Amino acid sequence: MTAGDTGRSVPAAEWVPEGSRRARDAGGRGAREFVNGTPLYALLVAKTVRLWPDQADTLKAVRYLLQGKRTRVDGARITDATVARLGVDLVDAFAGELEGDEEEELAVSARDLAADLLDARELLRLAVPEASEGVSAVEMVKMLVRKRHSEK
Repeated sequence: MTAGDTGRSVPAAEWVPEGSRRARDAGGRGAREFVNGTPLYALLVAKTVRLWPDQADTLKAVRYLLQGKRTRVDGARITDATVARLGVDLVDAFAGELEGDEEEELAVSARDLAADLLDARELLRLAVPEASEGVSAVEMVKMLVRKRHSEK
């Protein structure tokens, strides 16, 4: 399997560390992940992206934030590339909602959409007060639907 075969990221169920311990590559650069015996890096397509200085700072800050929230020490490191791939997945998921002809207009649209989604999550929390802090928006919607059906 190559990156060209799938055109997508590797499903988490197929992405496992070699053996039960962190495997080190010849240069000792951290965990090397494998998918069906193929190193993960060999499945990914290399792209060069130029970022604005504040975007580079944000990328680093998000990487540190996500790395600090990890609950496991095994597995692949969270890198700038990891965060960039997550960003691509988010843009892909909401591409139909974005509006604008130029980068700045699209960026404003993306920020507005993110704010709307956060507002919607807050409204869900108000509508479903019994939901605990860690409950996802999807679970809150399910709880709200069950609540509305039980009221009928």
